[in-house]
This record gives sequence, C-alpha cells and structure tokens, in this order.
Amino acid sequence: MGEVACSVTLRIYPFSQLANTLVQQEQIKVMQMKYLDMDKELNYSEQCCDWNKISRSEKYFPAINDQVVLWTPHSGHKLMSTEKVMIGIYFQGLLGLKASARSIGSYLPDQVKQWGKMRFKGDAECVRSHWAHEAVRETYCDASFARFELVIDEYEDNPGRPAWDKQTVCYGQVLLYRYVTLPAEPRLNTNHNSTVVLALVTLCKTNRIVGI
Repeated sequence: MGEVACSVTLRIYPFSQLANTLVQQEQIKVMQMKYLDMDKELNYSEQCCDWNKISRSEKYFPAINDQVVLWTPHSGHKLMSTEKVMIGIYFQGLLGLKASARSIGSYLPDQVKQWGKMRFKGDAECVRSHWAHEAVRETYCDASFARFELVIDEYEDNPGRPAWDKQTVCYGQVLLYRYVTLPAEPRLNTNHNSTVVLALVTLCKTNRIVGI
C-alpha cells in the first residue's frame, strides 16, 4: 500500500495515478509467472532487513492486533468533546452498548497517543498519514491517500425495513492514527478495558460510490 500511495503526485486527480500503478504491478506479476528464471531481476521489493522485527521508533500492540505496527512521528493529543462523541459512536457499535455516544465519550481519557504511520508486521511498506507528511515538512507528494472498505446498512435511513449489509469501496485521506482505551465502567456494562487503534480518515469526494 505504501508503494502505491507514493506513486501519487497530483492532488487533483490522484486516482488515475493509483490505477496506473496497480496495473503496472500486476503486469510485473504476470511477467514473473511467465519468466520464472527472471524472478530475481523482476523482484523490485527484495527485503534488505527483517521487517518482522520492531524498531525503536515503532510501537507494537499484539494484545490488540498482532499485525499492526505504528510508526513515528508520535505525540500526545488532548481530545476535544466532539472527538470524544465520535469515538463514542465507534465504541457504541463495536461493543453493542446501549448508552449514548456522548455518555460513552465522557468516560474516555482526556489525553491519548497518536502516530503518523502504520505498517503490517513483516511488510516494509507503510501507510502514511497527512499528519506525518506535515510533521517533517515533506516537499514531495502527499502519500496519505488510501482505499478501504466499509460495511454499511443499505436501509439505515428506513428503520421499517430489515438490515441489509452492503460492502462499499471508499477512498479517503488518512489524517493520523490514535491509540484509545475505554475503561471498564459498570454504568456502561463493560467489565474490562477496551483498547483500539483508530485511523482518522477524511472521505474523498467522488462522482459515485462503488459497491461490491
């Protein structure tokens, strides 16, 4: 994903460049399958180190997710009331809580930690955020755009109809990554702490939403 994102140099039309990079990568894969004796010459992503190891500039939370590795830049952040409500909505759906999002948000800590990049353990490529791009004052392309999938209820605005989950492909810009813990609280019917790593994403404006 990091290699694909780094191919973006245009801010206005980033997706045509993303599509071209994906096509070129698939063409190389076809050539690798056809010319097996040239696998080494066609492999542009040969590892130079062990990406299963966690460096001093990275943070790994195997109890939450044994694949996600967070990468610098790193800092603390004070949550605003609106941010707490948004995170409360997430925990409300994740844990099936009956309390309101505002009530859930009131139990969240005031200070949380945030990171600028993320990669999967064993993979050298990282997904950068816009915050990481600005933190080091990068002058080249902003590689914080990503493609992701959401599962939404097609009849969310029509309570009278039964739920119908629809998988939707979206495009957006990753703003940053945050590590948030909702403490155990009897009034919320939570018996243990719930910790998640959240990616804050701004959806891109597209002419249509592609659903699969």
